[in-house]
Amino acid sequence: MLGAGVAAGAGRGPMTAPVRVPTGVGALIGDGDRRLLAWVGRFRFVTAGLVAERFGVTVQMARRWVARLVAIGLLGRERAGRTDEYAVYLTAPGARVLGLPRRRPPRVTVHREHELAIVWLASRIERATARRVLSERECRYLEAADAGRFSVEVGRATGRGDRRRWPDLVLEDPGRRVAVEIEFAPKGSVRLGAIVDGYLHSTGLTEVRFLVSEPATAGRLAGIVAAETVAATTRALFPIQPPRVAVSPWTDATAVEQAAVQRAIDAVERDHGLLPISDRRNSPGA
Repeated sequence: MLGAGVAAGAGRGPMTAPVRVPTGVGALIGDGDRRLLAWVGRFRFVTAGLVAERFGVTVQMARRWVARLVAIGLLGRERAGRTDEYAVYLTAPGARVLGLPRRRPPRVTVHREHELAIVWLASRIERATARRVLSERECRYLEAADAGRFSVEVGRATGRGDRRRWPDLVLEDPGRRVAVEIEFAPKGSVRLGAIVDGYLHSTGLTEVRFLVSEPATAGRLAGIVAAETVAATTRALFPIQPPRVAVSPWTDATAVEQAAVQRAIDAVERDHGLLPISDRRNSPGA
Protein backbone atom coordinates (compact mmCIF):
# COMPACT_ATOMS: atom_id res chain seq x y z
CA MET A 1 0.00 0.00 0.00
CA LEU A 2 1.13 3.55 -0.52
CA GLY A 3 3.11 4.86 2.41
CA ALA A 4 3.23 1.47 4.15
CA GLY A 5 7.01 1.62 4.42
CA VAL A 6 7.06 5.23 5.58
CA ALA A 7 5.83 4.65 9.11
CA ALA A 8 8.35 1.89 9.61
CA GLY A 9 11.17 4.14 8.43
CA ALA A 10 10.15 7.34 10.21
CA GLY A 11 13.17 9.39 11.10
CA ARG A 12 15.54 7.57 8.75
CA GLY A 13 17.42 9.63 6.21
CA PRO A 14 18.64 9.04 2.66
CA MET A 15 21.83 7.15 3.52
CA THR A 16 20.80 3.51 2.98
CA ALA A 17 22.18 0.63 0.92
CA PRO A 18 21.40 1.20 -2.77
CA VAL A 19 19.35 -1.20 -4.86
CA ARG A 20 19.08 -1.15 -8.65
CA VAL A 21 15.60 -0.41 -9.99
CA PRO A 22 14.87 -2.32 -13.24
CA THR A 23 12.70 0.41 -14.76
CA GLY A 24 14.98 1.92 -17.36
CA VAL A 25 15.50 5.15 -15.45
CA GLY A 26 19.14 4.20 -14.95
CA ALA A 27 19.22 5.14 -11.29
CA LEU A 28 20.51 3.62 -8.08
CA ILE A 29 18.18 4.30 -5.18
CA GLY A 30 18.18 3.13 -1.60
CA ASP A 31 15.44 1.95 0.70
CA GLY A 32 15.26 5.43 2.19
CA ASP A 33 14.71 6.84 -1.31
CA ARG A 34 11.84 4.44 -1.84
CA ARG A 35 10.27 5.51 1.44
CA LEU A 36 10.56 9.14 0.43
CA LEU A 37 9.06 8.49 -3.01
CA ALA A 38 6.18 6.53 -1.44
CA TRP A 39 5.53 9.30 1.07
CA VAL A 40 5.58 12.07 -1.56
CA GLY A 41 3.27 9.95 -3.72
CA ARG A 42 0.60 10.01 -1.05
CA PHE A 43 0.01 13.73 -1.68
CA ARG A 44 -0.27 16.14 -4.59
CA PHE A 45 2.98 17.79 -3.56
CA VAL A 46 5.17 18.47 -0.53
CA THR A 47 8.14 20.73 0.28
CA ALA A 48 11.69 20.05 1.41
CA GLY A 49 10.80 21.59 4.77
CA LEU A 50 8.02 19.04 5.24
CA VAL A 51 10.35 16.23 4.11
CA ALA A 52 12.78 17.34 6.83
CA GLU A 53 10.08 17.31 9.49
CA ARG A 54 8.62 13.96 8.47
CA PHE A 55 11.94 12.08 8.19
CA GLY A 56 13.80 13.78 11.01
CA VAL A 57 16.60 15.30 8.93
CA THR A 58 17.80 18.87 8.50
CA VAL A 59 16.24 21.08 5.84
CA GLN A 60 19.62 21.23 4.07
CA MET A 61 19.84 17.44 3.93
CA ALA A 62 16.22 17.24 2.74
CA ARG A 63 16.95 19.68 -0.07
CA ARG A 64 19.99 17.65 -1.21
CA TRP A 65 17.95 14.44 -0.99
CA VAL A 66 15.15 15.91 -3.08
CA ALA A 67 17.59 17.45 -5.58
CA ARG A 68 19.25 14.07 -6.18
CA LEU A 69 15.92 12.38 -6.91
CA VAL A 70 14.89 15.32 -9.12
CA ALA A 71 18.16 14.95 -11.06
CA ILE A 72 17.38 11.31 -11.91
CA GLY A 73 13.78 12.13 -12.81
CA LEU A 74 11.89 10.40 -9.99
CA LEU A 75 10.72 13.63 -8.36
CA GLY A 76 9.79 16.94 -9.92
CA ARG A 77 9.74 20.39 -8.40
CA GLU A 78 8.19 23.70 -9.33
CA ARG A 79 7.57 27.07 -7.74
CA ALA A 80 5.36 29.97 -8.69
CA GLY A 81 7.77 32.73 -7.67
CA ARG A 82 11.45 33.12 -6.87
CA THR A 83 10.76 33.50 -3.15
CA ASP A 84 8.42 30.50 -2.91
CA GLU A 85 9.59 27.17 -1.59
CA TYR A 86 9.64 24.49 -4.28
CA ALA A 87 6.62 22.21 -4.48
CA VAL A 88 7.97 18.65 -4.81
CA TYR A 89 5.93 15.92 -6.48
CA LEU A 90 6.20 12.35 -7.76
CA THR A 91 6.88 12.15 -11.51
CA ALA A 92 5.66 9.51 -13.95
CA PRO A 93 9.01 7.61 -13.72
CA GLY A 94 8.79 7.86 -9.94
CA ALA A 95 5.29 6.42 -9.98
CA ARG A 96 6.51 3.63 -12.26
CA VAL A 97 9.24 2.72 -9.75
CA LEU A 98 6.54 2.29 -7.10
CA GLY A 99 4.16 0.44 -9.42
CA LEU A 100 1.62 3.26 -9.32
CA PRO A 101 -0.54 4.65 -12.14
CA ARG A 102 0.95 7.45 -14.23
CA ARG A 103 -0.09 10.88 -13.03
CA ARG A 104 0.03 14.41 -14.35
CA PRO A 105 2.21 17.06 -12.71
CA PRO A 106 0.14 18.96 -10.12
CA ARG A 107 -0.89 22.59 -10.40
CA VAL A 108 1.26 23.77 -7.53
CA THR A 109 -0.39 27.18 -7.20
CA VAL A 110 -3.90 25.76 -6.71
CA HIS A 111 -4.92 25.40 -3.05
CA ARG A 112 -1.25 25.41 -2.08
CA GLU A 113 -1.82 26.44 1.54
CA HIS A 114 -4.51 23.79 1.98
CA GLU A 115 -2.44 20.99 0.44
CA LEU A 116 0.63 21.75 2.51
CA ALA A 117 -1.53 21.94 5.63
CA ILE A 118 -2.76 18.40 4.92
CA VAL A 119 0.83 17.14 4.56
CA TRP A 120 1.93 18.94 7.73
CA LEU A 121 -0.95 17.51 9.78
CA ALA A 122 -0.46 13.96 8.45
CA SER A 123 3.26 14.12 9.26
CA ARG A 124 2.63 15.50 12.74
CA ILE A 125 0.14 12.75 13.56
CA GLU A 126 2.33 9.97 12.15
CA ARG A 127 5.38 11.10 14.10
CA ALA A 128 3.42 11.47 17.36
CA THR A 129 1.13 8.44 17.32
CA ALA A 130 0.74 4.91 15.98
CA ARG A 131 -2.53 5.76 14.24
CA ARG A 132 -2.92 4.79 10.62
CA VAL A 133 -3.18 7.96 8.53
CA LEU A 134 -4.66 7.79 5.04
CA SER A 135 -4.40 10.59 2.51
CA GLU A 136 -7.14 11.33 0.00
CA ARG A 137 -5.12 9.53 -2.68
CA GLU A 138 -4.79 6.42 -0.52
CA CYS A 139 -8.52 6.49 0.24
CA ARG A 140 -9.27 6.59 -3.47
CA TYR A 141 -7.01 3.59 -4.14
CA LEU A 142 -8.54 1.60 -1.27
CA GLU A 143 -12.11 2.36 -2.25
CA ALA A 144 -11.39 1.43 -5.88
CA ALA A 145 -10.05 -1.88 -4.59
CA ASP A 146 -13.25 -2.47 -2.56
CA ALA A 147 -11.26 -2.14 0.67
CA GLY A 148 -13.76 0.16 2.35
CA ARG A 149 -15.92 3.23 1.74
CA PHE A 150 -14.20 6.52 2.43
CA SER A 151 -16.02 9.00 0.18
CA VAL A 152 -19.44 10.54 0.84
CA GLU A 153 -22.19 11.78 -1.46
CA VAL A 154 -22.69 15.55 -1.31
CA GLY A 155 -25.37 15.91 -3.97
CA ARG A 156 -28.20 14.73 -1.72
CA ALA A 157 -28.97 18.13 -0.19
CA THR A 158 -28.57 20.15 -3.39
CA GLY A 159 -30.12 17.84 -5.95
CA ARG A 160 -26.81 17.51 -7.80
CA GLY A 161 -26.84 13.72 -7.83
CA ASP A 162 -24.14 11.30 -6.79
CA ARG A 163 -21.20 13.66 -6.42
CA ARG A 164 -18.52 12.30 -4.14
CA ARG A 165 -16.36 14.12 -1.64
CA TRP A 166 -13.20 12.70 -0.15
CA PRO A 167 -11.86 13.64 3.29
CA ASP A 168 -8.52 15.41 3.44
CA LEU A 169 -7.29 12.69 5.81
CA VAL A 170 -8.70 9.59 7.46
CA LEU A 171 -7.37 8.43 10.83
CA GLU A 172 -7.86 4.80 11.78
CA ASP A 173 -7.78 3.09 15.16
CA PRO A 174 -9.24 -0.33 15.97
CA GLY A 175 -13.00 0.07 15.61
CA ARG A 176 -12.76 3.80 14.88
CA ARG A 177 -12.40 5.77 11.65
CA VAL A 178 -12.18 9.57 11.77
CA ALA A 179 -12.44 11.84 8.72
CA VAL A 180 -10.56 15.14 8.88
CA GLU A 181 -11.54 18.18 6.81
CA ILE A 182 -9.34 21.29 6.78
CA GLU A 183 -11.41 24.37 5.92
CA PHE A 184 -9.41 27.40 4.81
CA ALA A 185 -11.30 28.55 1.70
CA PRO A 186 -14.74 30.15 2.17
CA LYS A 187 -17.71 28.05 1.03
CA GLY A 188 -21.37 28.93 0.71
CA SER A 189 -23.82 27.70 3.33
CA VAL A 190 -25.62 25.47 0.82
CA ARG A 191 -22.36 23.77 -0.10
CA LEU A 192 -21.32 23.36 3.54
CA GLY A 193 -24.73 21.95 4.37
CA ALA A 194 -24.44 19.40 1.57
CA ILE A 195 -21.02 18.31 2.82
CA VAL A 196 -22.22 17.90 6.41
CA ASP A 197 -25.34 16.08 5.22
CA GLY A 198 -23.17 13.72 3.19
CA TYR A 199 -21.02 12.90 6.19
CA LEU A 200 -24.06 12.30 8.40
CA HIS A 201 -25.24 9.69 5.87
CA SER A 202 -21.83 7.95 5.87
CA THR A 203 -21.75 4.29 6.87
CA GLY A 204 -17.97 3.99 7.02
CA LEU A 205 -17.03 6.72 9.52
CA THR A 206 -17.40 7.04 13.27
CA GLU A 207 -16.40 10.69 13.53
CA VAL A 208 -15.83 13.73 11.32
CA ARG A 209 -13.75 16.69 12.46
CA PHE A 210 -13.63 20.02 10.64
CA LEU A 211 -10.53 22.12 11.40
CA VAL A 212 -11.26 25.77 10.61
CA SER A 213 -8.97 28.80 10.51
CA GLU A 214 -11.48 31.68 10.38
CA PRO A 215 -14.00 32.56 13.15
CA ALA A 216 -16.79 33.51 10.71
CA THR A 217 -16.53 30.24 8.81
CA ALA A 218 -16.24 28.29 12.07
CA GLY A 219 -19.39 29.85 13.50
CA ARG A 220 -21.38 29.29 10.32
CA LEU A 221 -20.19 25.70 10.01
CA ALA A 222 -20.92 24.98 13.69
CA GLY A 223 -24.48 26.20 13.17
CA ILE A 224 -24.93 23.98 10.12
CA VAL A 225 -23.51 20.97 11.98
CA ALA A 226 -25.82 21.55 14.95
CA ALA A 227 -28.91 21.90 12.76
CA GLU A 228 -28.09 18.92 10.53
CA THR A 229 -27.26 16.73 13.54
CA VAL A 230 -30.54 17.55 15.23
CA ALA A 231 -32.39 16.73 12.01
CA ALA A 232 -30.51 13.44 11.70
CA THR A 233 -31.35 12.32 15.22
CA THR A 234 -34.96 13.52 15.46
CA ARG A 235 -36.46 12.62 12.10
CA ALA A 236 -35.47 8.94 12.28
CA LEU A 237 -34.01 9.13 8.77
CA PHE A 238 -30.98 7.00 9.54
CA PRO A 239 -31.09 3.23 9.97
CA ILE A 240 -27.74 3.42 11.81
CA GLN A 241 -26.12 5.85 14.21
CA PRO A 242 -24.65 8.75 12.17
CA PRO A 243 -21.02 9.73 12.81
CA ARG A 244 -20.29 12.45 15.31
CA VAL A 245 -19.44 15.70 13.52
CA ALA A 246 -17.44 18.40 15.30
CA VAL A 247 -15.87 21.76 14.44
CA SER A 248 -12.52 22.76 16.00
CA PRO A 249 -9.83 25.43 15.47
CA TRP A 250 -7.08 24.70 12.96
CA THR A 251 -4.26 22.93 14.82
CA ASP A 252 -1.38 25.10 13.58
CA ALA A 253 -3.04 28.47 14.21
CA THR A 254 -1.68 30.80 16.89
CA ALA A 255 -3.20 30.67 20.38
CA VAL A 256 -5.00 33.97 19.72
CA GLU A 257 -6.43 32.70 16.42
CA GLN A 258 -7.52 29.42 17.97
CA ALA A 259 -9.24 31.23 20.83
CA ALA A 260 -11.17 33.45 18.40
CA VAL A 261 -12.33 30.45 16.39
CA GLN A 262 -13.33 28.57 19.55
CA ARG A 263 -15.37 31.54 20.84
CA ALA A 264 -17.29 31.61 17.56
CA ILE A 265 -17.99 27.87 17.80
CA ASP A 266 -19.02 28.08 21.47
CA ALA A 267 -21.41 30.96 20.83
CA VAL A 268 -23.25 29.07 18.11
CA GLU A 269 -23.41 25.84 20.12
CA ARG A 270 -24.87 27.70 23.11
CA ASP A 271 -27.49 29.23 20.80
CA HIS A 272 -28.47 25.69 19.81
CA GLY A 273 -28.70 24.56 23.41
CA LEU A 274 -25.51 22.48 23.25
CA LEU A 275 -22.71 22.29 25.79
CA PRO A 276 -19.76 23.86 23.95
CA ILE A 277 -16.69 21.70 23.36
CA SER A 278 -14.55 23.99 25.56
CA ASP A 279 -16.98 23.40 28.45
CA ARG A 280 -17.16 19.66 27.76
CA ARG A 281 -13.40 19.38 28.22
CA ASN A 282 -13.77 20.81 31.74
CA SER A 283 -16.89 18.87 32.69
CA PRO A 284 -16.75 15.82 35.01
CA GLY A 285 -16.03 12.65 33.08
CA ALA A 286 -14.82 14.50 29.98
